[in-house]
Amino acid sequence: ESNNPFLLKYFSTNTNGENAIINMEYANMGSLQNLIGTNKDLSLPIIRVIMKQLLEGLRLIHEKGLIHRDLKAENIMLHSPLGSGRVQLKITNFGLIKVQKKAQQSTHMTVAGTLPYMPPELLLGNEEGEVKVDSKIDIWSAGIILHQLAFHQFPFNFMMAKKLDKSVNIQDEALWNLITNMLSFDRKERVSAAEALNHEFFTGEKAYEEIPLNALRLAQTAQKALQKGENNINQYDLDPSFAFPYSDAKELVNKDPEEEMKIFQIKFNLPPPRFLRLVFEKKVFRVCNRFVNSINSRRFGFIEVGAEVLNNIPIPNKDFRAITYDEKGYINIFMN
Repeated sequence: ESNNPFLLKYFSTNTNGENAIINMEYANMGSLQNLIGTNKDLSLPIIRVIMKQLLEGLRLIHEKGLIHRDLKAENIMLHSPLGSGRVQLKITNFGLIKVQKKAQQSTHMTVAGTLPYMPPELLLGNEEGEVKVDSKIDIWSAGIILHQLAFHQFPFNFMMAKKLDKSVNIQDEALWNLITNMLSFDRKERVSAAEALNHEFFTGEKAYEEIPLNALRLAQTAQKALQKGENNINQYDLDPSFAFPYSDAKELVNKDPEEEMKIFQIKFNLPPPRFLRLVFEKKVFRVCNRFVNSINSRRFGFIEVGAEVLNNIPIPNKDFRAITYDEKGYINIFMN
């Protein structure tokens, strides 16, 4: 959806003989799992802005009557438009997406997804043994991600005990209350994305007091750009509570795309990568999403420019036949 900046954009899908071709955005800072995997303690403002972007992305998806069904840290990419000074979350991998007949109405669903992120209604069904769910399935998964961000682990004993044990490390009651509301065992009591965004953790006085100075400056810069007539500014750019500063993100993930781009442009005199183009046989269409995430989570993978190789990070030969880069900013991936 064009007005949802928190989705990884798929621009086009077409065919050429036996091949299918997908053109999409390139995310340059890896996945949220890369960040979680560092095991670095995250400040409340960082946790807050990550979750606010994620929940707003889900709210806009659910508003359209869609359910993601496979939300997990690996399916949430981080991207910083060069020169913007900010980072945006990009939800990807819509291979299991489900359309509801009516938004917020429950629907029958096959069991699919990633086990640690799957809610009890998918794993256990209801009293009649039916698997009947709604968009709250994504809220559970987002709650698991929030738990990971806050405590560096899954709530392992939760599914058996049906009660979430309060962590001894919790330092913010509003955060804990939000986690418990997102991980309500009964989906009818679980908050929606819109309700979560109105939670005290995001709207309370403390939340506004803790907005970092660099986030406030990003919003001010966006406001000035809008006044000058720039047309690429959206409502989230103007709201400091949605601003995830690039300077904070690059320290957390140990990745600096802007510096990498300078080296790239000096060495090859080419524009920075902006898009991914996947070329593969039609028969493997259904499994392409895992390759999308694999490439997005790497620096540039195994990009060959002429005879030279930038960032020699090996990729399994069984998956990729060749990767090239062109002057239009496309990373071209030819799959086996």
